Amino acid sequence: MINVTSADAIKINGRLITGFADEDNAKITFPNDLSNQSTGKDGNSIIAYMPKGLNGELEMRLLAGCADDKFLNALLSAYNNSPATFPLMTLEFDKFLGDGSGDAPTTIVYLGQGGSFKKQPEVLENQSGETKQAVVIWNIRFVTINRSIE
Repeated sequence: MINVTSADAIKINGRLITGFADEDNAKITFPNDLSNQSTGKDGNSIIAYMPKGLNGELEMRLLAGCADDKFLNALLSAYNNSPATFPLMTLEFDKFLGDGSGDAPTTIVYLGQGGSFKKQPEVLENQSGETKQAVVIWNIRFVTINRSIE
């Protein structure tokens, strides 16, 4: 099997994010287990579904000061000014894959709901010319992130 990747698309609140920096530009992680399992005497087992396993986190590395950094900073300011009235964020992360044969590509879609800022954006200062000092790291947590394949 061959996978050919193309230009993935990430949208926050419907806005296409394009101001990515170098290396791993964005990643989604799931910090919680989707199920819990316990096995007792005679091999009897209990498996329990855990809804918090749908909680997901998005980390994005953007060029500091780019238009997308300013967009997220404005949302962060709105959140900090009034967390109770802040409209939670949405996420759409489309991963485009081809098979090298020219057929219709496969799209893996991650849809996130209930997004809020996990922490303040991180940045680095360095006197030796380190390029990472021009990168800002955004962390957004979502109540649910669901995955589908189209």
